[in-house]
Amino acid sequence: MKKVLLFLSSLLLFTGCSYDDSDLQKRIDDLDEKLAELAARVDALNSDLTSLRELIDGKRFISDVTVDEDGSYTLTLVTSTGVISTIRITNGEDGHSPKIGIKQDSDGKYYWTLDGEYILDGNNEKLPVAGEDGTTPQFKIEQGYWYVSYDNGASWEECGKAAADDEPCLFKSVTTSEDGKLVYITLQDDTVLTFELYVQFGIAFETTNGALQVGGSVSIPFTLTGADENTQVEAIANNDWKAEVRLGEDHLSGTVEITAPADSSTGKVIVLANDGGDRTLMRTLTCVAGVLNISTSSVEATAGGGPVSVEIETDMDYEVVIPEEARGWISVAETRGELRQETLTFEVAANTEAAPRQALVELQTNGATLETILIFQEGDYDPATMVLKVQASTYTGTNAKYSNMVYLPLFGAVNVTVNWGDGSSDTVEKSISTAANMVSHTYEAEGTYYVTVKGTSAQISGRLTPKAVQPAITQLIQWGDLKPTSLQSAFNGNTSLTSVPLPGDGVFAAVTTVEDMFVDCSALTSVPETLLAQATELTDITTMFEGCTSLESIPENFFEKNTKVTDAAGLFTECTKFTTVPAGILAPMTALKDVSSMFKSCTALTSVPAGLFDNQPAITTLASLFNGCSALTSVPAGLFDRQTEVTTVSSCFFGCSALQELPEGLFAKQTNVTNISSLFKGCSSLATLPSGFFDSFSKATNMANLFSGCASLKSLPADLFGKMTAVTQAGYLYEGCTSMTEFPSLKNCTALKTVNALWKDCSTLVSAPDDYFPESVKDGTTLAYLFQNCSALQTVPAGLFSNFEKVTIITQMFENCTSLKSLPVEMFDNMRKITTATSAFNGCSAFTGESPYTMVEGEKVHLYERSTANGFSAITKYTDCFEGCTQMADYANIPQAWGGISDGTKAKPTLTLSIAPQAGAEYYRFDITIRGTEVKQSKFVLGTTEIVQKRLAEFDGDYERLCNRYGTAFNSSVVSKINSETGHQVSSGDLEADTDYTLVVLASNAHGTTIETCEKRTAAVPAGDANYDRYIGTWTVTSASAEKSGAPQTFTIQVEPYRVNESFRVSGWGITTMGNADTAPFLMNYAADGGVSISTQDYYGMIGLYYVYLKYRFFDPEENTYLLWSTESALATGRYESDGSITIDCGKFTNPANGKEYTVSGMDYFLFSSGNYYESLDLFKPDYLTSDYSIGPYKLTRASGTRAVQQSRKTEGFIQLEQTAPRTNALPQQGASRVIRK
Repeated sequence: MKKVLLFLSSLLLFTGCSYDDSDLQKRIDDLDEKLAELAARVDALNSDLTSLRELIDGKRFISDVTVDEDGSYTLTLVTSTGVISTIRITNGEDGHSPKIGIKQDSDGKYYWTLDGEYILDGNNEKLPVAGEDGTTPQFKIEQGYWYVSYDNGASWEECGKAAADDEPCLFKSVTTSEDGKLVYITLQDDTVLTFELYVQFGIAFETTNGALQVGGSVSIPFTLTGADENTQVEAIANNDWKAEVRLGEDHLSGTVEITAPADSSTGKVIVLANDGGDRTLMRTLTCVAGVLNISTSSVEATAGGGPVSVEIETDMDYEVVIPEEARGWISVAETRGELRQETLTFEVAANTEAAPRQALVELQTNGATLETILIFQEGDYDPATMVLKVQASTYTGTNAKYSNMVYLPLFGAVNVTVNWGDGSSDTVEKSISTAANMVSHTYEAEGTYYVTVKGTSAQISGRLTPKAVQPAITQLIQWGDLKPTSLQSAFNGNTSLTSVPLPGDGVFAAVTTVEDMFVDCSALTSVPETLLAQATELTDITTMFEGCTSLESIPENFFEKNTKVTDAAGLFTECTKFTTVPAGILAPMTALKDVSSMFKSCTALTSVPAGLFDNQPAITTLASLFNGCSALTSVPAGLFDRQTEVTTVSSCFFGCSALQELPEGLFAKQTNVTNISSLFKGCSSLATLPSGFFDSFSKATNMANLFSGCASLKSLPADLFGKMTAVTQAGYLYEGCTSMTEFPSLKNCTALKTVNALWKDCSTLVSAPDDYFPESVKDGTTLAYLFQNCSALQTVPAGLFSNFEKVTIITQMFENCTSLKSLPVEMFDNMRKITTATSAFNGCSAFTGESPYTMVEGEKVHLYERSTANGFSAITKYTDCFEGCTQMADYANIPQAWGGISDGTKAKPTLTLSIAPQAGAEYYRFDITIRGTEVKQSKFVLGTTEIVQKRLAEFDGDYERLCNRYGTAFNSSVVSKINSETGHQVSSGDLEADTDYTLVVLASNAHGTTIETCEKRTAAVPAGDANYDRYIGTWTVTSASAEKSGAPQTFTIQVEPYRVNESFRVSGWGITTMGNADTAPFLMNYAADGGVSISTQDYYGMIGLYYVYLKYRFFDPEENTYLLWSTESALATGRYESDGSITIDCGKFTNPANGKEYTVSGMDYFLFSSGNYYESLDLFKPDYLTSDYSIGPYKLTRASGTRAVQQSRKTEGFIQLEQTAPRTNALPQQGASRVIRK
């Protein structure tokens, strides 16, 4: 700093005077800041010079080159002792300072240069960069000039004027080679230096999959840096641990194969890596309770605590860094050292908790880690106590009720004390037999807890633990001594458990069963070799490892002490990582009887060892033994030679899709077998079997599905079934054998009964074999699916089914036999008891012959014609029997219900229509008669001729399309009447007078369609008597008042004759448009005394989906509102006055709901739907106040003096012949109703 200050003083001498002190001070401050920066750059320049010299001299190495955000480069340098430094190089910037460089002379050495010229010392000699005589120039700025020293600062030479913006810089730019192995540094004088990128020798391990359990093995990958062909890696293990190094050919990677002993999952392996010279690295792979840790060294502390020591070797000062979370139980006790060897001692506190613990201690120097030391310590457990690590978790949905709950696998008689690890404990003494009664606990928060259980439990079983919380037990740390007699379902469904420890002495001495012990423990990777060594009373190991999908194998001596085991069914079911089976795994279990499903769904199992069952002569079942072993390619000869008591081999090789062949005589000793069903089902690679393979199966009764799905099976020995005289069932025998065309005879199977689906899905079968079945099939009752999907089948021998006398079912027998053209017509002659033929010939699209039939008294009786009347059982199930058999010769005669097209008719239908005006109703109704023959379905259209012709034009005059679109179908009872002698006689609905009408009737059957039409005109409306006719005309209606305005209302109505001398049709009534002539005019009845009445019981039309009603209104003072009243009675009556007017009065009624009498106030139109009445704002007439309904009585005065006649109503619809009652929702309930506004 002193030098910089001198330079600052000299600069101030030349600045001149200025009266503005503030400006002067600012310039001084800016200059001071620049000079400070310049001083720092000078220091950096001198440091870079030293680094460059050491790079050239081989004392420093470039270990990394990184690009900074501003585009500059940072070079990381490392010394041979591991000291790290950096150089920052900004590309493309030339310094404004003396240009320092180096140049290689003719002697091959590098010398320093200044501004491109060699630097000479006092003896006029060039200054070398490297070697013993090497010198590093030093620079400074003093009195405004640059100075350089070539003798470590003893003397200085001026080399140029300095400026505040100088950029003293040694390096100009840096690049790397494409392969990243070389670094090119360009100096300010454009000298380019080339260096190899230094790669430090090291080894790194990948332990993400490094879980190692008792007796298990694990492969730990590692990667080397700075290695070559001289590199060596070795592993050292002790205390029965095994370790082997497998170094890759590239010498840059490999694996360490570690195997733990049968009694421990805590230990360590030391790995030594040497670079081929004097550098050796040591790493310790420490396994603590199955979890691998990487460190330089490791040491185990006892649970009780105390000092632990490690030996270290270093020539550097270091700091011991203990993780903060471990400082409560680890501290440095002392350090003793001589030369480079030191002993570092730690004091470890006693572990009073159930949980094990560990810490990775680092030895650091200057922030860099020299060594790592793993200190681990087990928990302090009472040997009699079960210790569990559990995880309390939150669940959602239906499992939310189990949040933070843990269930303990205690069952039967239980007397224990449980410490839950959260400060709470329970004493439990009870008999547990249900899930609700199990020992459980709910934690206040999520987290990991350590649970201890002390006492006794008759069984260790988690079978009833709710599925959601089965994985809550994440580790069994210690079995304790609960004195169980059963381990059945101990950890059923626990997907967290990866291993279990060995039990203490005598803990399993009374255990007799381990059935389902680890069922669906999908994370379990290994088990200790001597786990069951104490369980000498064990008899049942059924499905012990079922669903252990991570378990690759178990130790060969695992069952060494379990000599009393009799049941091992499903032992390894769904152990999908099992690839091989230890040869002696079953050897001790000489009493074993049941090995069914032992290897079921072991999809990775490729082989089994010879002699696997040699010590098990008592085995009685091999059912499903290898079921689903899809990778199994073969089994050894003589595998079952000792199993002479076996009675079933059903599904033994079911689904062994890779199995190609089997050794001769594999089942030669199994002479007591009765069931071989599905033995090779799904063996899709099996090509054939040796001759005589089934000769020992003379007692077998069931061989159903024997070769089902054997798609590669091309041939079988002709005598394969020659000695199987006891077989009764052979259904689905060759199902899906798509490569077979010839089949061994079943004639010697003299007890055979059932052969349904025998050739199902045999898609290459062209011709069924002749004389194939024994006489015993006469007792069989089904041939269902026999040839289903045999798409190449063309012929079936005439006598193939001659013995099948009791068959009742032929369901889908020939379904989808798409190449079958014909069958012997007498094929079913002896099958007189058939009752079910559903889809029997469905999809036989190439069948051109006649369907099979039997001649009875000279007449053909086809399947669809069978009945008890012609000597057969009635076929009651026949849906789609001949569906799709459109080319069959008798297809037109096959009933539609059977899949044919026949509807029982013999020809196209005929039709005769007649229409006559109804007597007394000639102007509004027709009497219609429709007669026909062979009619199966019929529709009609009746409408005005104008409308019929208009609609007909939509279909270019096609009456059939008209009927299909607008016609109404006659029901079956009407169709029956049409076909009768009298025909269907019916009256039309109400018609318009003096109008032309057209009736169109369509009749159809399987043979075709017939359409007939008929036209008729209604008569004109006749004149009525004088008193009736005087009501006809246009009238102005004036009400007495209105509900809202209180003023009289007027509207114009039209009264037309409807039924002369009986009723009138009235249009235009009220304040809505609903009463218009084309919408819903109401009917007014005429009485003999000359009076009239108006009923509101029936609806008069529809608007959309709403019924239109004329309704009485009345005022309810209690409700203070107007309501509607529905009744069958006519409460509005009228009379013709002497002055030519009409008066309509509103009557009274009694409401039965409350017994009170009310007076009808008036009447108007409303919409009705689903029990409610509505008014619509869109339907009120203009100039009328909304909802201002009229109040009677009403006065009608004639608006026109001329007599009106019935006007033709505009209608777009058709007339119905069969009147139906109004739908339920069109009939309002009697009584009062409110109106809802839409």
